Amino acid sequence: RIQSIAETSDYIAETGALEEFIEDHPKSIIPQMLSTERPDRLAAHLREGYVGIVMANSPYSLIVPTTFTIFLHAAEDYYLRWPFGNFLRLIRGLAIFMALLLPAFYIAVVNYHQEMIPTDLMLAMTAAREAVPFPALIEILFMEFSFELIREAGVRVPSIIGPTIGIVGALILGQAAVSASIVSPVLIIIIALTALASFVVPNYNASFTIRILRFIFIILAGFLGFFG
Repeated sequence: RIQSIAETSDYIAETGALEEFIEDHPKSIIPQMLSTERPDRLAAHLREGYVGIVMANSPYSLIVPTTFTIFLHAAEDYYLRWPFGNFLRLIRGLAIFMALLLPAFYIAVVNYHQEMIPTDLMLAMTAAREAVPFPALIEILFMEFSFELIREAGVRVPSIIGPTIGIVGALILGQAAVSASIVSPVLIIIIALTALASFVVPNYNASFTIRILRFIFIILAGFLGFFG
């Protein structure tokens, strides 16, 4: 596959472009190769039987083939004893399900399956949402889109104030939205837990996949409940 690239392209600047040329499913949003700039991680995967692709003048190398569980493994796991490493991987696995399905689960329960909520909690949630004029689906899409804006802004602004914009922006936006009765406090908790869980994923490309699929699951749950 690498040899065939010369027939279609004259110049490849980085391993990211190389990955697009040689991956199995170009239209898939799930990453199919692991990109790393750590020599120890590449060496560890070579020892386990994977193939490493190193590109001249590029700090990154590619590891193929991959399974999705590889994206749950951080480079530091190799230096931890097995109980600690497996515990962290378990936390990351739970975090992926939270980041992927927690908002959709909330929408499905609130809109279609209220019988699953304990009575006291249901009364508290109803009282919190009484003054909110929008349906739960619009609320959660608005807050998810707002958080994605904050995350992208924090990456693009200068590094000195980037983290501050993320923290302060989220706090101010969340508090203002609740005070203005645009969203309910329970929804802010759901979005905050989802955001924390999405940051636990150690691989940047895998976190992109989860962020995109989360919106799809939210829309499906908004129209079809648990079936969606």
